[in-house]
Amino acid sequence: MENNLLEGLLDLEEVFYREGYDLGAADGAQAGYTEGSVFAVEKGFEKFLEIGRLYGKALVWSQRQAERDPSNTRDPSQMSQLPSEKDEDFLEPSVCREMSSVPPSSRLAKNVDTLLELVDPASLPMQNIEEAVIDVDERLKGALIKAKLIQRALGERDDAGDIHPDAKDFPQQKSSGDGTGSIEDISSLKLLLVHLSGHGVVAVPESCIIWAHSRPDWSDVPHCRGMRSFSSMHQSLCKCVAVSLLQGFIEQGWFLGLIRYHFFRNVSTMDDVSTFGDTTVANGTLLKGVSSANFLVYDKERGLEILGAEPSYKFMFAVSEAVHEAPVYVASQNKLYLSQLAPPPGYLPQLVVDLNEDPPTLSEYLSDPPVYAPNGGTFHDGKIIWGASGGNRSIGGSEQRISLRTLDPETNKSVTLLNNYFGFYFNTIDDLAVHPKTGDIWFTDPQYSWFNALTDTPPQLPSASYRYNASSGAVFVVDDSIGQPNGIAFSPEGSVVYITDTAAVSAPVDPQYGHPGSLFNATQRRTVYAFDVSEDGTSAYNKRPIYMASGFVPDGLKVAANGYIVAGVGRGVDVLDPSGQLLLTIQTNYTVQNFAWTGPELKTLWLMGNGGISKVEWQLGGQELR
Repeated sequence: MENNLLEGLLDLEEVFYREGYDLGAADGAQAGYTEGSVFAVEKGFEKFLEIGRLYGKALVWSQRQAERDPSNTRDPSQMSQLPSEKDEDFLEPSVCREMSSVPPSSRLAKNVDTLLELVDPASLPMQNIEEAVIDVDERLKGALIKAKLIQRALGERDDAGDIHPDAKDFPQQKSSGDGTGSIEDISSLKLLLVHLSGHGVVAVPESCIIWAHSRPDWSDVPHCRGMRSFSSMHQSLCKCVAVSLLQGFIEQGWFLGLIRYHFFRNVSTMDDVSTFGDTTVANGTLLKGVSSANFLVYDKERGLEILGAEPSYKFMFAVSEAVHEAPVYVASQNKLYLSQLAPPPGYLPQLVVDLNEDPPTLSEYLSDPPVYAPNGGTFHDGKIIWGASGGNRSIGGSEQRISLRTLDPETNKSVTLLNNYFGFYFNTIDDLAVHPKTGDIWFTDPQYSWFNALTDTPPQLPSASYRYNASSGAVFVVDDSIGQPNGIAFSPEGSVVYITDTAAVSAPVDPQYGHPGSLFNATQRRTVYAFDVSEDGTSAYNKRPIYMASGFVPDGLKVAANGYIVAGVGRGVDVLDPSGQLLLTIQTNYTVQNFAWTGPELKTLWLMGNGGISKVEWQLGGQELR
């Protein structure tokens, strides 16, 4: 009996432990269920709120299309099979009437229709099952991508100005964010990122009109109480605290070198080029402030020096979705010549921007004889030098082959310098540069003309870069190690040549596939390489990579008068120092192919690409071309 009693006492602790464990497990399960239910409701509300916002934007876009296009007889209320005939499904005409015109575009119309279908409230599943949740998530993801494509096509920003015509008159208010006041609540920041040099983050105001925003209250943001102004660097910034150092962001694990988990950035496609601002970070917040800025500064001292006291970005001309390339500034005429490639193949006239007019005008230009598809260009010895990338047996009344051409802007006459490599057609002649001491023309020869139906013959040569000596007519291979050599530029003294490899955009060369177009492969090279140039200027050696573009391939490439490297990198232009450190990014709403400096001091940069031509005023001057 005594043994049984002692055994019971020894088991008492285990009994109490088991009882407590069961009670705790039951309470925890109940609390977990309640907490999970609340969280699910919150996330569901956030998703449907975003879907509703996109639905409203889609309705505005569709109605603007219907009103601006006289040939469009569709009733916008019937588009995408809208859910009902009630008046609340339609917009008051005044909502759209004061907005800018929507350019006619079948691609744009298709994107709007697709967006309406994705966010149609009548078709959204409401069941609380896994399949419905997946369907809503996929719809929302697709809708966000379509909305971004539409905004970029229209040149709009993702803000209140997209939705209401009077939004520009609304006072600038601080966003509420997630309400926590934590370092992760970045949606309330009015100053924009980005800088990492071991000291912190430089913020540039949303439009980079540096007096357009007031200073937010940082007193309640952890680790940001030490924020200070850089107005002493540029006295003009004293109009407001517009450029500031955000102390503590790096320590908190934010931006560039170290990003707080969980973060994710979509991989680019040919139709949707990713930018740093597309990164989703921490609590699921998109860096919308970053994506809507015109300039991103990564090195505070040199970046601000590049921008100067009054930087500006202005979208100048909406052009076709064709590639726009080969810009050449003729200072004696104060005109900027550039090309328009396919689509459609066979387009012969080029374009010219007359900078003598106020505002500048854009018109077509046709040389004698015509130059088919200039893809790279420069100015030397009084003439435009173009790399003609098109090949066709009967275009413009004659046969044209990929070649080096000169154009006298005063007489309008063009002359062919080089059109073969020992009997073989060149592949493309994409970009070119003149060595500042020898006068030799260096050019790149990738395979894009075949991919994009600019030539009727498949590649006969490997991708390579060449040097052409105009005095002797001799042509030399200077490098054949780059997958798709593209942009090329010399340092001011000619001792270094930079060549970009855009192999991340490529396609099959086998004729059985025809003209396949190009695809973007993020795992392939999108790199800027530097080569040393021999003292006599005849060869390149000591190849080394100095920069890999993050979102897309580095296409157009030029070197400023101070030696900084400028590269077109998809939705904008990156500025690098000679070691390859990123100093500044210009952001655009279209894919930039190339650019050129203009003006008496060569401090106006004109950018051009698929769908747009724009200009930047800053303090970074270009090299004078003679």
